[in-house]
Amino acid sequence: MASFVAHPVEDDLERRPPTERLYLFDGALLTQEHFRAEQLYHRGQASRLGLHLHGAGTIAGLDVRYAPTSGPDVEVQVSPGLALDRLGRIVELPYLSCLDLGLWVGQQANDILDAARLTAGTRAPGTDPIRDDPGTGDPIQIPSDHVVVDVYLSFHACARNPEPAFATANADTIDGVQPSRVLDTGHLRMIVRPSGDNRIPSSLPASQLPAPVTLENLRDYKRLVAWGLVQPSANPFSMPAGGTISEHVTAGNYQDGSEVLLARLTIPLDLSGAAPAFDDTIDLDQAPYRPNQDIRPYSYSADELALIAANIRS
Repeated sequence: MASFVAHPVEDDLERRPPTERLYLFDGALLTQEHFRAEQLYHRGQASRLGLHLHGAGTIAGLDVRYAPTSGPDVEVQVSPGLALDRLGRIVELPYLSCLDLGLWVGQQANDILDAARLTAGTRAPGTDPIRDDPGTGDPIQIPSDHVVVDVYLSFHACARNPEPAFATANADTIDGVQPSRVLDTGHLRMIVRPSGDNRIPSSLPASQLPAPVTLENLRDYKRLVAWGLVQPSANPFSMPAGGTISEHVTAGNYQDGSEVLLARLTIPLDLSGAAPAFDDTIDLDQAPYRPNQDIRPYSYSADELALIAANIRS
């Protein structure tokens, strides 16, 4: 697995806490729990608003590309940007992030668990096409041995700014330093898809409404269904009647379902050696290998939706 940041801090929003506001009065002894509760209330309200009004997905940026597109030094690059995850949290990637593709495949092949996932995800030429030709509508066949990999962005809280603090253990322990800031940032991962599993992102409304969607059944959904699907007792990534809306691969990959998919990659493999390796003889600018970003979810503003509606009416 590829990890870009470390030292995570547990985020209380993952528990989807109740909407309790801090009630202050003179003479009260304020502790860290009071201030955390104050922050949690405002963060929780903002996340609920974002999830219900805009939905999870890319807000801006986060383009995925190869650079260069051929040779031994190909990198997967993700541009800076913003996204809204499936818990309604804003996820920011403030910098260009790069991952050496050949090195990544080699790391997977050299780790026991990752090697098993890589083997289970290896696909033969011509199988499991993951996109259609925009001109003909026919599935684009993959001409080489390959593996399908999804690039995900997730929320990551990282402890920062150590400052002096009172010791918190017994009197013999000297630990008078604590982080005074938490940086909310993005965590990028590349996850191998099992062979034959080509699920793509969907949404809660899409999973509940018949097509074509009408204003009447959308109103029914918002009044009768939408609230219950995001309550703490419910799993927001699976349906009460069974099935799932999630494109995530949860088994053994430590995905909690809140991650946002950015792109689906087709990575050619060289299977002639003792272990699978990245086939750097193939130009990844060819149509079967270009990053598929058409399937990623987007989070649209009211202005953007109004623009689309105006174009449709005209």
